[in-house]
Amino acid sequence: WFGLAASLPFISIDAKRAARRMVNGVLAGKPIVIVSPLAKVAVRLQGLAPGLMIRLLGITSRLLPDAPPGQPAGQIIDGHAAGERLHSWWHRRLTRWGSTAARKLNQTTHR
Repeated sequence: WFGLAASLPFISIDAKRAARRMVNGVLAGKPIVIVSPLAKVAVRLQGLAPGLMIRLLGITSRLLPDAPPGQPAGQIIDGHAAGERLHSWWHRRLTRWGSTAARKLNQTTHR
């Protein structure tokens, strides 16, 4: 799920663009630099309605998938291994942008 979220527009941002925004923010002396559109919305919502934001984050937490049967809940699994366990064409298709960016930026792991 995190690989999917990291690949979708509005939720994520291109690494080069994010780095440029961060560097420009630091050089401008900004104490906080918010890079993605969704993060900007979240910060504004937190400022306007903190109680609502807490409820939304609680709902989001409950929507995350549980650990597979027979697997401890706290066990760490590499993202590639988790993706391969899904055996899902739609997951591969939706995470294609992130996989392409990872290859372009030499962030792939050996399989």
